[in-house]
Amino acid sequence: MLDEEFEVLYEVLLYPSINVNKLYQSLSGKISKVKLISLIKRLSDLGLIRTVRDPRHKQRIMLFLREDIQALAQRFLIEPINDKGRDVVKEAERLIRSYMEVASSVRDPVAKEFLKKLVTVEVDRLLSLVM
Repeated sequence: MLDEEFEVLYEVLLYPSINVNKLYQSLSGKISKVKLISLIKRLSDLGLIRTVRDPRHKQRIMLFLREDIQALAQRFLIEPINDKGRDVVKEAERLIRSYMEVASSVRDPVAKEFLKKLVTVEVDRLLSLVM
C-alpha cells in the first residue's frame, strides 16, 4: 500500500462522508488533485471505499470506507489523551493485541495492510506523547 493510499483511507476513516474537495484540502501539499482522483478511483475499484453522490449537491461526491473496514479501524483509533498519567504502554499493547486478533479474520490483503499501518500510526502518536 502506498503512503498516499493510506493517507486517503485515513482521512476518510476520520471524516466519514468527507467530500473530494475537503479531502483535497485536508491533504494539501501531499497529493495533487489529479493524483487524488486517481487514488480514489483505485481504492473504489478495490472496494475499500465507496463514493456516493450528495443528495443536496449534484456535483459533490462523498466518500466512505467499506463498512467492515470502518468498524474494524475504529477499534484502533486512540482517544485524545489529556491524562498524563495514562499508561501509554498498556494502550500500545492493546492496539497491537487488537490488531493480532483482527488480522487473522481479514482476507483482503490491502485492507489488512491499511489496518497494520493504522496501528503503526496510532502507536507512533502514543509514543510522541511520552517525549
